[in-house]
Amino acid sequence: MSLGQEYRLLSEVPPLRVLDQRQLKLLSFVCQRLTYAPGQTICRQGEVADAVYVVVDGEVDVTLEHDEGERHLRRMGRHAIIGEVGALANSRRTASVIAATQATALKLEQAQFQKLLQDVPELKAAVEQHIEKADYIYE
Repeated sequence: MSLGQEYRLLSEVPPLRVLDQRQLKLLSFVCQRLTYAPGQTICRQGEVADAVYVVVDGEVDVTLEHDEGERHLRRMGRHAIIGEVGALANSRRTASVIAATQATALKLEQAQFQKLLQDVPELKAAVEQHIEKADYIYE
């Protein structure tokens, strides 16, 4: 996938639509492209939220660990943004994300994400609105 293709993909991710062309191009440049095998953990509940990911291809499962075991919350695919809850709050991961299929994601480091939120206040509002609409369950 070229930088141009990554730029177009990022422009289709709901919270990132508030970014202008220059910001999206910069974002596509600083993201790291990673590939995960089915069953591979992308991020684990309880870990420090060190990055935000955008799913490029494939599907991922979001799970929550309980005293009674693991609970499947949802399956997400292309254009899904993951890790934004912990990254926004600068806290620990609230759930685990595991590749359900071969999956490719763009990784944006926490420091870069926080800088972007600081530089573009509309993005913080868009991410907060996205989290609210997603109706995440962490019980």
